[in-house]
Amino acid sequence: MHIRVQTYRDKSGNTRQGKSVSLLCYAYDRAKKRSGQVVLGTVDYWAKTLPTELESILTDAEREEFREWIAERDRQLAEYKQKSHLLHAAEHMGWAAKALAARSEASPTRADLGCPRCAGEGAGEGRTPETKPSTRASIEERNADAGGSGRQPLR
Repeated sequence: MHIRVQTYRDKSGNTRQGKSVSLLCYAYDRAKKRSGQVVLGTVDYWAKTLPTELESILTDAEREEFREWIAERDRQLAEYKQKSHLLHAAEHMGWAAKALAARSEASPTRADLGCPRCAGEGAGEGRTPETKPSTRASIEERNADAGGSGRQPLR
């Protein structure tokens, strides 16, 4: 018996693996005096067991060959997954390290930076005179000290 994975061509012209498997065997045709492949049936690629109608057609050796093919397919899949995980392990560890670092060094809040409004203090409380909101009179005083240019002096 021969097991063939169905393939197809996608829009780009690349050959892709299909979703079914054909079970083939060679049979001798007396009229043509030649051997030819005969399709015994098709099975889903990810099937774990044979359908009952196919199981009744196949011999014990062919059933065992299909079980071996399933075992090899599963082994290759596990190998591929392990290889994929190992190839990306460093990248995933980097992401995890960044996430842990960001969590432990959480960005400080405005209250941590000393913003009095965010810390629950009243407006204007806890401020130095330089940062206190200006009134019209204090602005005029500063302008007079700066030479009356109408601009506030740079600090």
